[in-house]
Amino acid sequence: MGVQGHTDIIGEIMETKPILLALLPVVLAASAMTAPPAKAQSQTPALGCYIDTSAFDYPSEGNCYGLVPPQRTIVFEVMYRQTPYSRYSYVWTGCTASGFFCTITNAGAGPGEKSYTATVLITDNQTGLTYTRTATATLFR
Repeated sequence: MGVQGHTDIIGEIMETKPILLALLPVVLAASAMTAPPAKAQSQTPALGCYIDTSAFDYPSEGNCYGLVPPQRTIVFEVMYRQTPYSRYSYVWTGCTASGFFCTITNAGAGPGEKSYTATVLITDNQTGLTYTRTATATLFR
């Protein structure tokens, strides 16, 4: 390719430059929508819940939703636990406790929806700090 060939390519690039610059905000906005920033993990414990299914369930912080039947067990779980787990102690209300988990079995929904709320008082045994966290599970029929 001679000098003329390079000049032609450079000329074509220069002609399309205004179009590319005009599209730049659209491209940047689209990339921001498709790649949201990751949520930073909280440094303090949080309370999440899920409606137990046959799938691998993961708690949703603060609230969760499900249909009945067939799901009838609600699991509340302290999230963002620091290790060792023995660092914390838990006092639950509104459900049956088992360490950093708490469950409501045979939960049902009336006509429409029914909500179940659990609260946990979390004590950091090393620092003495306490955290009160609440989560609500809503079941729909």
